[in-house]
Amino acid sequence: MPLCKPSIWFNAVISNDIAVIKRHVRRYRGKHEPRDSNGPIIKGFTALHYAAFQGNLEMFQFLLPHEFNVMTDTTIVKNGFELQSQSSVAHVLMLTENKEIIDYFLNELNNNVRYQIVVGQQNAMGCNATHVGLMMNHTHYLMSELVFQKEFYQISDDNMNSLMIGCYFGRAEYVEYFEQMYVKALKENQVDVASLIKSLRHKDENGRTALDAAEDEINYEKLQTTKQLKEHCTEILENVLNHFRRNQLKPTSFQPTKKYFVQNDKNNLAVNSNGQIWTPSGPPSVAVLEQPQQEIILQPGLLQQVRQVGVY
Repeated sequence: MPLCKPSIWFNAVISNDIAVIKRHVRRYRGKHEPRDSNGPIIKGFTALHYAAFQGNLEMFQFLLPHEFNVMTDTTIVKNGFELQSQSSVAHVLMLTENKEIIDYFLNELNNNVRYQIVVGQQNAMGCNATHVGLMMNHTHYLMSELVFQKEFYQISDDNMNSLMIGCYFGRAEYVEYFEQMYVKALKENQVDVASLIKSLRHKDENGRTALDAAEDEINYEKLQTTKQLKEHCTEILENVLNHFRRNQLKPTSFQPTKKYFVQNDKNNLAVNSNGQIWTPSGPPSVAVLEQPQQEIILQPGLLQQVRQVGVY
């Protein structure tokens, strides 16, 4: 059998000639497109990158086990976007967002641990696939708990995290997903709550937070967003922050056997059966605890009348 030249291999991918690909996969898997030309040829792509970019599901399914962990080796400019070198197949999927392929890929990620190495990979600019998807307004891949947990907290080279990027570009759907993860964490894992709030308060190299990014003036038409979407991002973040501030408790080393929740207009407080309270800030003060379901008076330091709302 005559040797297959690299150009024939890559042309087979472009033209969807799966038979040629299957015959020569052992020889050319992991190789990068050497040609630099216009049209469908993309220098620096592997065959799997081509399949992801073109939306060729059959080719993608066949090549995934062979090339899932091979990065691009040059900067690629496509669809008006510059994708830096060392980008993964997940990065490439964000350029066109073929939902059929993304759903297949997410299913493989959830069922095959070895593919999960792709999630969280950062390219030469420190961007992961979530960052690229937010810039391109392709968020289908990002709305996965596996991807969220591994990529949400990563920062790019300019110290921006996913929430900041999403707010800057007005990706309200993703910010809503962040809110859903916050609500989920409230029920399941307080450590995750703290991490999510920390990400909301994270500052980039210019000292900006996600709220600042949502308020930045941008060219809405160029970025495929609207002022209303960015304002919605701000609204969501403020709701999350306000909820966290209202409910945040900073316990002392005292471990009560029983606590009573009380509230007023400004604070949520926890009162234990010994008359000590936990407040959102500062040391505990002394409280006079009456019978359940009755009002109690907090002694100096707080001097506010509060109403008991629950016991645990």
